Amino acid sequence: MPPLHLLCHCRNVSLNLVTDDNGYTLDHPAYTFLTTYCDAGGAELLFCGYCGARLARHEGGGRVSPLIGCIDIPKDAASAAVLGGTTIRWEHGMKPEPLSAGEGDDPQEEALKGRCLCGAVTFSVLRPPENYKDDAVLKDWIKPGRKFATTLCFCRTCRTTTGAPYWNWTFVPRSLIDIPAASLEALRTYESSAKVERLFCGKCGEMCFYKHSVAGGGVMWDVAKDTLRVEGNEKEWFVGVDDGVEETRVDKYIEGWQEGKCSFEEEGWAFLEKATVEHVAQGWREKWSSDN
Repeated sequence: MPPLHLLCHCRNVSLNLVTDDNGYTLDHPAYTFLTTYCDAGGAELLFCGYCGARLARHEGGGRVSPLIGCIDIPKDAASAAVLGGTTIRWEHGMKPEPLSAGEGDDPQEEALKGRCLCGAVTFSVLRPPENYKDDAVLKDWIKPGRKFATTLCFCRTCRTTTGAPYWNWTFVPRSLIDIPAASLEALRTYESSAKVERLFCGKCGEMCFYKHSVAGGGVMWDVAKDTLRVEGNEKEWFVGVDDGVEETRVDKYIEGWQEGKCSFEEEGWAFLEKATVEHVAQGWREKWSSDN
């Protein structure tokens, strides 16, 4: 295994990993914004406290497993994509904190409960009302059947602010997202580009929300779909491919959507290689195009 260089989006955390026959270790582990989170099982996640990027996981005995999304050199990431397992991680594999008493309950009849890894950030996504087309905002962002659009994004910014090789977003009007005051306080905001803010948990680094003040008109947020607990068939809540029915603003908002692609697939080619991206994207299209 070659040495690796890990770099977060804001470039405040830069980690050099050296290797031997037993795996990777940190060359110089002390950095100003390097933050750690320990789950209930004792596993330790290393993330940037400024932009939220998760870079690596401590495996014990001084060994670390880098998260593939923050590998700095594309050719190293392309090689790592075939390794997987505990050597190079596509996902952090941390155990979420158990729900506290009553946390899973929601007074709303139709709502999805969302939470970060550690539980410091909780929120609800409310089901659009039956008459959503009468609402000036909701009619632009909701799909037929009172559903939310969802897709994968392969862009560099999503990758280097999460540590994942791609990120799954779903698109929800802000008026349908209920965030308690304590959770708002737990969120940290990172301006990843002009007019764009990403909100993540300051305790565990979970990327929760994305908002674009221009493209989203200040009324629509991207929500990290994996933070949502969906019981039953998720297709009752989400649409994952463009069905060409009743085109609305959300169809134009999602890059690649109307071309039948995941977002920024071509940008992912330079990182994971074209064949890997196409394999993931094709699996996504087949999942959401099927009747199952």
